[in-house]
Amino acid sequence: MEKQKELLGLLKDNPIIPCTSNFDDILVPGFDNIKLVLLYDLSIFDLLEVAKKNKEVKKTIILNLDTIKGIACDEYGLSFIKRYLKINIIATSSP
Repeated sequence: MEKQKELLGLLKDNPIIPCTSNFDDILVPGFDNIKLVLLYDLSIFDLLEVAKKNKEVKKTIILNLDTIKGIACDEYGLSFIKRYLKINIIATSSP
């Protein structure tokens, strides 16, 4: 329940969510106030770099898992994303 409240607060403050396939796009001046971002069309290697960079900027990341290369939408892929990449939210059209 706490995570839901946190997400609703982020959405209230950031009603428009930037979507990008390049995390560096939101690290430029002018995007400092953006706290929520949707990432898509990346590889597992890109995600490792995103995780490193996000330690400093602390953005909440929504990851479109359907467009990620090198990770499956199964219990192991999701566990890796949560444990090692610290991705906050997963979006998928898979059941």
